[in-house]
Amino acid sequence: MARHKATVRSLAVEAGLDVEVALLTLMEADFDVHDARDVLPKSRLNSARVSLGLSSCPKAASITEVSSLARRAGLDEAATRDRLIEAGVLRKRRLKRVPRGLLERAERTLGLRVLEV
Repeated sequence: MARHKATVRSLAVEAGLDVEVALLTLMEADFDVHDARDVLPKSRLNSARVSLGLSSCPKAASITEVSSLARRAGLDEAATRDRLIEAGVLRKRRLKRVPRGLLERAERTLGLRVLEV
């Protein structure tokens, strides 16, 4: 599965930070970024994630867990499940993981991913 390019905006959303705060944090950590759309080099992505308070590499299994999505969105798990069911991402309330093919839609539904043009 191809991953999207990591921009300042995508890392800020993942970290739950304001884009300007993330941009300033990365500038202070000696990254050559000037805009929220700037792409971070793959070779320095782990250090950028650590600078923003994220783990250097998210575990594949935890990315799709509803509890992890709820924590990233700042919602309780019940509200997260309700939103995902309304959006058609989850079919049953008892499921613990979002199907991997629907992860991007789940993140958009919860406001964790912004449509980039």
